[in-house]
Amino acid sequence: MDNVPPAELEALLLNHPDILDAAVIPFPDKEAGQCPMAYISRKPESDLSQKQVINFISEQLWLKGPSIAKGYFKNEEATKECFNLQGWLKTGDLCYIDDDGFLFTVDRLKELIKYKGYQVPPAELEALLLNHPDILDAAVIPLPDKEAGQCPMAYISRKPESDLSQKQVINFISEQVAPYKKIRKVAFIDSIPKTPSGKILRKDLIKLASSKL
Repeated sequence: MDNVPPAELEALLLNHPDILDAAVIPFPDKEAGQCPMAYISRKPESDLSQKQVINFISEQLWLKGPSIAKGYFKNEEATKECFNLQGWLKTGDLCYIDDDGFLFTVDRLKELIKYKGYQVPPAELEALLLNHPDILDAAVIPLPDKEAGQCPMAYISRKPESDLSQKQVINFISEQVAPYKKIRKVAFIDSIPKTPSGKILRKDLIKLASSKL
């Protein structure tokens, strides 16, 4: 279990709507030496099963097949980084499979915010922010922090005539998430920068935030 941080798995487990609390420990295994075992505290009236918990844990999606490229053209370093020796492509997408066999993408592995050993998916916080009646659009980025490493920062596009404040945004999210997922800073912006296809340009926002530190 050397390469599996318990805190990382616990953070992922706490994203489940039926899980109240979770702890992950090393469990003896003849083949692997140790494997992760989870103790789960379910919410009242939940009938969450072991199979559902195992299926929920997000993992990186790996792909292989005739339609998948064999590597990057004349770029051996990039090929080694994204493909293993058996030709499997590491997509960088964090996914899970539900009980019906459907595959769901949670977030991009590179976009996860590392807060004190925990991993915070920006997309989850953005979805919550968009539920606020005064928020037109939102983006969450990692903000450098001396103690935590990184902390979640939100860029908010308010609806016309809204006087929504940083404190109100922070409180709105704090009431809905675990402490490590709380938004620590908020900045307001006219519009969220995006690609023509609608993908948030996080790098642009990270540069903007860094220029004001």
